[in-house]
Amino acid sequence: MSFALPLCRLSAGLSHRIAVAERSILVGKFACRLYSSMETKRIKVANPVVDIDGDEMTRIIWEKIKNTCEYFDLGLPNRDHTDDMVTVEAANAIKKCGVGIKCATITPDEQRVEEFKLKKMWLSPNGTIRNILGGTVFREPIICKNIPRLVPGWTKPIIIGRHAHGDQLFKIFCHLGPVSTTGISLSMLLMMTEFTKTRIGSEVASALIGLLYGCETWPIRAAELRRLQVFDNRCLRTVTRYKATDIVVKEPGTIELVFTPKDTAKPPERHTVFQFPDGGVSMAMYNTDEYKATDIVVKEPGTIELVFTPKDTAKPPERHTVFQFPDGGVSMAMYNTDESIRGFAYSCFEYALSKRWPLYMSTKNTILKRYDGRFKDIFEEIYVKDYKTAFEAANIWYEHRLIDDMVAQALKSSGGFVWACKNYDGDVQSDIVAQGYGSLGLMTSVLMCPDGKTIEAEAAHGTVTRHYREHQKGKPTSTNPIASIFAWTRGLAHRGKLDNNQELINRFLKKVLFVDNQSISFVALRFCDDLEKACIETVESGKMTKDLAICIHGLKDVKPEHFLTTMDFLEAIASRLREKRGTA
Repeated sequence: MSFALPLCRLSAGLSHRIAVAERSILVGKFACRLYSSMETKRIKVANPVVDIDGDEMTRIIWEKIKNTCEYFDLGLPNRDHTDDMVTVEAANAIKKCGVGIKCATITPDEQRVEEFKLKKMWLSPNGTIRNILGGTVFREPIICKNIPRLVPGWTKPIIIGRHAHGDQLFKIFCHLGPVSTTGISLSMLLMMTEFTKTRIGSEVASALIGLLYGCETWPIRAAELRRLQVFDNRCLRTVTRYKATDIVVKEPGTIELVFTPKDTAKPPERHTVFQFPDGGVSMAMYNTDEYKATDIVVKEPGTIELVFTPKDTAKPPERHTVFQFPDGGVSMAMYNTDESIRGFAYSCFEYALSKRWPLYMSTKNTILKRYDGRFKDIFEEIYVKDYKTAFEAANIWYEHRLIDDMVAQALKSSGGFVWACKNYDGDVQSDIVAQGYGSLGLMTSVLMCPDGKTIEAEAAHGTVTRHYREHQKGKPTSTNPIASIFAWTRGLAHRGKLDNNQELINRFLKKVLFVDNQSISFVALRFCDDLEKACIETVESGKMTKDLAICIHGLKDVKPEHFLTTMDFLEAIASRLREKRGTA
């Protein structure tokens, strides 16, 4: 093979092998190896995937699941060493290989910058990769019969399709000034701001992070209640009071967020939001500074404008006043392109059709008539033109709903549908849905690109910092590896589909003709499907990690005999897989 390495694996830099399964998956001269004590026939993989390493406890689990592939170290030290260019290289490698498998990574805040002595507060690698690849992140719960659900009525999965481009999640520009009139002005493209993370996320995290993997402070339902209370209160104060100026972009040009000081002797400050190659939408918002942020301050009163400058220099700029600040405050500008929205729509329709499940799209187009209205219009146009006939033939449907109505309907439903969300909505709802089904440790995450051929699979949870601290002390942990294993199975299954590798892909239909000329179709199970079933059956047999044991027994009543350590649980899965594959 001409390429140096086989699977595009985005990870944190270690290369151990462990007994997880009985097969070795050979790729070129390297192997992603899932071992047993018995050597059996190896499954040949013709082409590579990208392996992306990460941080902390998930990095430890990661090295136990895989072996060397086309490897990119996205651990914080290496990202800092390469000025984060390794993240860009990893994304481009996924484009080339078609499949990336990523370990959980750290998005640094001020504390992490100090801990790792970083050059700067690097952006989220997930955001960078998604911005390069585009597409939709599909998150699907892994259902185990014996794991209680916080929403008992959810008997079938709810798959969140999160648009992985644009909206209010990218980078910040700030307008600095004296403490006397505190406030901030933000322009954000594709990644959550430090403002949001430190002022909102810290309170949420205090209730949520420990909950996922056995917090010793919060009873599970009290922690969940506190998390929802914090989230609801922040949303009530922040989201429901926003004022938005949204516009439709109909030609190439540049969107800027411009702050003009009231003092006319001072020049305007201009911050480029996006250079549109074609049509799209943009929006600017503001609010008063209720968080008293001292790290980002507004210098003085002035006016925020959303300015579109056409590429055709013969045309004058379009200026839209967002707000005239009498004092401190915040402002935000965001964008999306028609091309990206169309790719989002196509991937959601295709995914829903493959699942034979209805598709819902949620926006707030009653308020954001142009911005969210563009999403609604494009989805409807594509559905009527390309998918309505196929959906009706499959006895499924597409429907647009307001986001608040959709949340209520989802809670009342039994599941069994795909929910298309804008970037921020999907970020929020995917975590809520994961907790509703039991745990973020039981959630798959696959980024599907508009070409239908390129994917990136990863665990939906974070790096499990608290467990990593225990691991550093040499103490055993009970960390749930299922989402990381499913990242590999989903990535390898897609590699198999691209290569028509029937030994590797999840399943295929086969018809058998009997002597009476009657035929029957059945599903022939293969490696990836066997491994996923081995994980679920291991949990359902009563062998699990502490986070799942807490779901069953409660935090106060869980005992050491109710759960296994991380490595013992991995061995239990390996044993179950050997039984299923007939190599015990």
